[in-house]
Amino acid sequence: MTSFDGAQYWWEEDPDNGEYELQFDRFESNKAVLLVVDEAEEWPIGDIVLPAASVPELDPDDAVGTAVFHGTIEDGELIEIAYDSALTEQRITEAEEQDKRIRANSADKSAESDKPENQ
Repeated sequence: MTSFDGAQYWWEEDPDNGEYELQFDRFESNKAVLLVVDEAEEWPIGDIVLPAASVPELDPDDAVGTAVFHGTIEDGELIEIAYDSALTEQRITEAEEQDKRIRANSADKSAESDKPENQ
């Protein structure tokens, strides 16, 4: 069992023991904030704030947009964390595709509003 010294937890309600998806949210000074996601509900159920050095594949000196981990929660505390490179890449690709669709849709609407109206 791994101990994450200095970890802070905020739960909507006490989580069941088991594996959860952890999504990197942001850095706060030298700490990493991770959202704990209930995969069945597809919704965050809490936050974990860890010293950034405790989180694999995160470097506080790099600007990170997306990183996905799997973590094991036992008795309301994180006991294990692992980086998921494949899921991280999938989420990055999905976000880029969504951004392209939004930009294309926005450009189409701008082009339509620039057309003169038929009289």
